[in-house]
Amino acid sequence: MKKEKGLFSKITSLDKKTRAAVACAGVGIVLVLATAVAVPVALHDRAPKQEQTTIQTTTSSPSTTAPAATEPTTAPTTVPPTTATAKVPTTGGNAAERGKTGADNASGSGSQGENDKKTEEQRKEAEALAVARQIADSIGPGTDLERVEQAAQRVAAYCSQAAYTMEGDDYDTAYGVFIKGEYSCAGSTRALGMVLTCMGYQWEHVNEHMYTHQWCKLTMDGQVGWADGQIGMAGYGRHPVEE
Repeated sequence: MKKEKGLFSKITSLDKKTRAAVACAGVGIVLVLATAVAVPVALHDRAPKQEQTTIQTTTSSPSTTAPAATEPTTAPTTVPPTTATAKVPTTGGNAAERGKTGADNASGSGSQGENDKKTEEQRKEAEALAVARQIADSIGPGTDLERVEQAAQRVAAYCSQAAYTMEGDDYDTAYGVFIKGEYSCAGSTRALGMVLTCMGYQWEHVNEHMYTHQWCKLTMDGQVGWADGQIGMAGYGRHPVEE
């Protein structure tokens, strides 16, 4: 106490300017001390708030992710049972329907094959007819017998360059004689008959579809006669084979 009174007495003994300076210094010290104490307190006060904020964000995060649990409810919709049942009748079907489908397919393929065959026959006929017209156009003037015999000789010339056969698809056709290079008495008769048609004559196929010699029968110069494309001859009356 004596020391404190001595210090106070010393301070009071100072002049006014000195006492004012000492007072200001004391106030500054007090402010420094107050600031030193207040800062930790403020920091201490703020720390719990940050922790509280962190706690709130962590606790609130489940609420934001919680709706993800509803996703499994949409998964069953990706497996529609109706599509599985819809495939059963389309892939299966009863035996009658399958049999009908197979019959339709077979019928369609059969019709297509028939059409292709018909088209091929038409093509061959057209090619043979083109040759027959050339021969008919090349026949000069004369009696019917002379002109018909010229036609028979032209057809016989084709036969001499072809192979005689009784096999195949064209041996008995004009196409075989004129185009394919194969012939028979039936084929030579049809080839000569095609030429005669192009020349304007009506003729008859003798012994057609028979396993014997065949030729053309027609009227020439007002008389019934014959024409043979295999031997290249024609005449009035009966064919030599008939005599």
